[in-house]
Amino acid sequence: MEFMFNFQIAGRESELVLKSFNTINKQTLSSFLFSWDDIKPVREKVSKKNVTEIAVLNDEAKPIKGEYLEALNAKKVNYIIWGDRFSEDSTNKLKPA
Repeated sequence: MEFMFNFQIAGRESELVLKSFNTINKQTLSSFLFSWDDIKPVREKVSKKNVTEIAVLNDEAKPIKGEYLEALNAKKVNYIIWGDRFSEDSTNKLKPA
């Protein structure tokens, strides 16, 4: 199966991959989390770097459900909510080591 990232930010010791979601639902979230579990170890082996995923979630049309954020947290996937993209916490997530 193929999984596409929207952006990749490479640092010396780590790599960030970003996947954006204009809308998120149970199906897209489940597919994303399943794919990420498969891709992360392979990507780390190939790049020889710590690889971190960031999901960018659009909350302009409707708020993001708490259960979706809980699922991301449970899988230790970082996320940025579009409305908070300029916060210090959000911008710090975009800095690879």
